Amino acid sequence: MSNTDKGFMKRILQGACLAATLTAAPAVMAQTADDHYRAGAERIEIGDRVRMYSQRITAMACMAEAGINAAENQAAIMEAIAEVDGLLDAMKDGDTALNVALAEDDRRMLSAIRGVALQWDTFKQAMTLRFDVGATEVGPDYISRQNLNLMHASKNLISETISHYAIPPALLQNDAFTLQIATRQRTLSQQIAKETCGIVTGNAVMGSEVRLAKSTRRFDASLNALVNGFEGAGVSAPATPEIRDGLAAMTADWSALRDQLNSIDGTTGLDTVSEVYDDLDALLAQFDTIVPLYIAESKSGL
Repeated sequence: MSNTDKGFMKRILQGACLAATLTAAPAVMAQTADDHYRAGAERIEIGDRVRMYSQRITAMACMAEAGINAAENQAAIMEAIAEVDGLLDAMKDGDTALNVALAEDDRRMLSAIRGVALQWDTFKQAMTLRFDVGATEVGPDYISRQNLNLMHASKNLISETISHYAIPPALLQNDAFTLQIATRQRTLSQQIAKETCGIVTGNAVMGSEVRLAKSTRRFDASLNALVNGFEGAGVSAPATPEIRDGLAAMTADWSALRDQLNSIDGTTGLDTVSEVYDDLDALLAQFDTIVPLYIAESKSGL
């Protein structure tokens, strides 16, 4: 890896680390792994799943508008909306099925959850109007423009979660940050899908070649950091053979897809959008398998 590439990777990862620690306050408490703090890793994962859906739902809306598996994508959007509602409820009230035993009681955390909920409620209303009533004059433009606001509100929630819950021995900072990078790959996969659809369908608000190139490079740099570790930016190397093997499989799949993404432009056909989405969906499924391994590893010292 060249020094330029290393510098780019470090900026990407340190930017995520800075976002996760800017709001941190000194922890004046006994360093105990009680039930409240034991759920820190799960809360990071839940917060990032909300962030991922901000992009996944938008990508599916773009494809449905373009006539790509329209009925299937519309049905999947409604399922995703219900899931996000449940995830936000879990962040606030707890959900034992998601290994979050207790309701949230921290003021800053509750404020961050409300910030996401406010963005989500408006976004959900626009999406529901679009597909339930067909209010296309309202839905697509709002969705194209506002999905990033929802994504950034979710990013703030994840930052607050790391700041509040990365309390040794319940959750070490490097474990929290490595987990956040792993979960962020799911969001990036769906952001790439959205931007690909935006380019091909001519929706410049939803995607451009410049933004797709940036997202692709960010995904690539973060995956390399997960595979090899990046101590200077706080990313741990794979701690178990299962994590290492899972990342190796993803790297092979990603390499072929990355080359295809580099050729996407306004002349690309709609069939390619569907192919890219399916390949990214496969990567998403692989990360859904590997993220629980990171969560389990973060608790190995308890």
